[in-house]
Amino acid sequence: MQLFLIVISLTLSYCVNAQSWTIDDLKTKSESGQTVISVSTLYQQDILLENVVYQCPGHMILFPQHRCQDGSLSVQSFGHQWLLDVNGEINWSTNRWMFEGVLWDSSLHISVNSDSNQWPLQLNRLSWQQLQPILQIPQLDNLTAFISGVVNWQLNEGILISEEVKVDQVSHFFSDEMIVDSLSGNLAFSIDINHLAMEWQLQLEAGEALIGPVYLNFSEWPLLVTGQWSLDGVDGWNLVLTISDNISTSLNAEVNISEKGNLRYGTLQWLVDDATVLNKRILGSVLDLYGFKSSQIAGAWSLNMRLDNQQLTNATWELKDLSFDNDLRKLSADSLNGKVYWQHDSHQKASALTWDNLLVAGMPVGQSSVDFLWQYDQIDILGQPEWPVFDGSLIIEEWSVSRLFSDALSMHLSAEVKPISLSLVTEKMGWPKMRGSISGHIPSIIKNGAVVVFEGGLDLEVFEGTMRVNQLSTERLFGVAPVIAADVRFADLNLGQLTETFDFGKITGLLSGTIEDLRITNWKTDRLKAEIYTVKKKGVKQTISQQAIDHISSLGGIQGAISRSFLRFFDEFKYQKIKLSCVLHNSVCQVGGIHNSNRQFTIVEGGGIPKINIVGFVREIDWEIFISRLLNANYE
Repeated sequence: MQLFLIVISLTLSYCVNAQSWTIDDLKTKSESGQTVISVSTLYQQDILLENVVYQCPGHMILFPQHRCQDGSLSVQSFGHQWLLDVNGEINWSTNRWMFEGVLWDSSLHISVNSDSNQWPLQLNRLSWQQLQPILQIPQLDNLTAFISGVVNWQLNEGILISEEVKVDQVSHFFSDEMIVDSLSGNLAFSIDINHLAMEWQLQLEAGEALIGPVYLNFSEWPLLVTGQWSLDGVDGWNLVLTISDNISTSLNAEVNISEKGNLRYGTLQWLVDDATVLNKRILGSVLDLYGFKSSQIAGAWSLNMRLDNQQLTNATWELKDLSFDNDLRKLSADSLNGKVYWQHDSHQKASALTWDNLLVAGMPVGQSSVDFLWQYDQIDILGQPEWPVFDGSLIIEEWSVSRLFSDALSMHLSAEVKPISLSLVTEKMGWPKMRGSISGHIPSIIKNGAVVVFEGGLDLEVFEGTMRVNQLSTERLFGVAPVIAADVRFADLNLGQLTETFDFGKITGLLSGTIEDLRITNWKTDRLKAEIYTVKKKGVKQTISQQAIDHISSLGGIQGAISRSFLRFFDEFKYQKIKLSCVLHNSVCQVGGIHNSNRQFTIVEGGGIPKINIVGFVREIDWEIFISRLLNANYE
């Protein structure tokens, strides 16, 4: 805007200000019924105007009083030729003048006079394309925007101040992940031309934006954007920017940018006063994309970051009574408080978090805390925190995670599990209620990439017996086609408790066995070598009920070797031994028992009177059919 006002005022009254401008090749002539004044070059300091031509209809009188109606002013600058329609008059005797000019089909209207040092500029849907040559910024082909309102140019101070400016229909396609469409709002600004500084405030009230995974609808969520832009006194620029909804959140940035556009240093601050409102408006949709659908969030936080030479160097995240809940992921936190410090090059500050309750993968962790160091992509737990889990606890002896920001994330964990009641675990997970407890020592859990290996073993006390899990490993546990592998050994499980738990039909005795080379892919077993058998022990009854016999027989190719008419006189039978084995390969289970032949095998060997043997006649069983019958037998 300054350019055209200077051209107009100084061309028409150059003699008033000639001492500060240099004029080359000034000519005046009358032709074709109009008066023409031309200047080859007009310049002052960094301002250069060329081919300045002022035309007024008729034979124009220049002195002592000049008037012009329906005139024009043409000037070349910034590589463009500009043409204005002008009206004005000058009274040299009183040294007073007034001037009006119209540019771009009335998009810009100028009205100035000698009695005021404040010149108003009336903008009438001035387009971004018209402004670009004046502002000297790179061309953005698919950017559209319109500005309407009044801007005052204060000549003495060299300042442009807006009165009432409306910005609308701002649209731009930056990329597939960054789009703005039909933005509208009210703009207030102040531009200090002499000191190259600017302040602005933009209230966005309509339109939409997509920034990565974040979708914003400003009609439903108005935002206030304020900023300051100024020289830093050396060879760069300072920018201060704030984005706020005045209710739940604000984003504040202070950065220094070199003359070449590189970020030297900066600070970013994200304040959240009401996470519930923010989650409803923006966070919920982002979390949905990452598999945390229908998450509930409450509380507040602040995130402060420091950048140096275009690199994030440190960050602090302070949590204030933060609560989070996601039923789908079985993940929640209540009253999470503390500070998390992240440093790129060093870890001088220890982070600390406390909580009232946590739920991780469905397992509740009671009120506790944790201290840790976080340097770049590695986290190390400090001390040996003990976290309550149900009626037991988990003692962390060592826990470190590295390569956090790569696909090859690595983890090392060793811990002790103090006895946790299986009845509480199974009830929480919605499984059949089991007796016993989980306890043991985990020497090391190592994660490399998508593979997690449990070194050592996990000991369980279940159904009054013991179980040990060895060589446990997982791959892509929460990804596509997860794989779980392990070897399992168990001894002296109470069959009475076990069969009662699953309502299979009562069998008493002690059960031992092994499951080797177990592999579960995409939550379906596709390989194992299993063998279970009873162990005779003095004082322990070994009986099997009719219901259990019926359920075993319903699995297919199996029957009790005694007539059903005889069975109705007895509720249970004694047995000598029970044994069943399966080698699973290519979805086929090779079944075996106590006595095996090519055509049959014995599962239950009877004892006492009446003696009952349960015999199988099919050595190969389709695994899917076998599991289906097992799960859908006439019991819960």
